[in-house]
Amino acid sequence: MTVTVDYFMTTSSPWSYLGARRFMAMTEKVGAEVNVYAVDFGQIFSQSGGLPLPKRAPQRRAYRLVELARWKRHLGLPIVIEPENFPARTPLSAHLVTAARLAGGDALTLSTL
Repeated sequence: MTVTVDYFMTTSSPWSYLGARRFMAMTEKVGAEVNVYAVDFGQIFSQSGGLPLPKRAPQRRAYRLVELARWKRHLGLPIVIEPENFPARTPLSAHLVTAARLAGGDALTLSTL
């Protein structure tokens, strides 16, 4: 029996980037088929009671940066902790990931680039 995982991610999320390779390794290990869905977590947060990053308390925003730096070091991955264009609004990359999935391409690998 094939395992299928629906993977909802945001291409502009540093957390999606930091977890992508480990997620891929887990799904490859069990031979899972992955359906990648690029979503806008900014919209989801506001509709589910969460606060978008700019509206969070300064202490929470500061701690987020500490955690990103810690995970960057732990995983040894290159990442810009405070990019100039964050958060991006529906980045082109999300459309590319969706198009790859719909066309039967490797949306999972594309989503990790």
